[in-house]
Amino acid sequence: MSFIVFIQVFIVCLLGAMSPGPSMALVINNAVLKNRYHGILTAIGHGLGITVYAIFAVVGIGLIIKTNIFVFNSLKILSIIFLFYLGLKSIA
Repeated sequence: MSFIVFIQVFIVCLLGAMSPGPSMALVINNAVLKNRYHGILTAIGHGLGITVYAIFAVVGIGLIIKTNIFVFNSLKILSIIFLFYLGLKSIA
């Protein structure tokens, strides 16, 4: 991966981490209901989790998808099944 691509991915991940969402609500919830220490630990855990996710998404899955069409198609089918499951769970 070139340095330019790395910087682009880093900026996208940084912007995603800064945008409010469910993880921000969890950090605020832990900070308010427990204490500041738990809020900081939650934020650090979220940052580490996003880092691992970003590394796997960019390096691992991209490489697997490029080299193995069977894995790519299986991943697509599993994703469709999972989204269908989430849709049914949200209705029920």
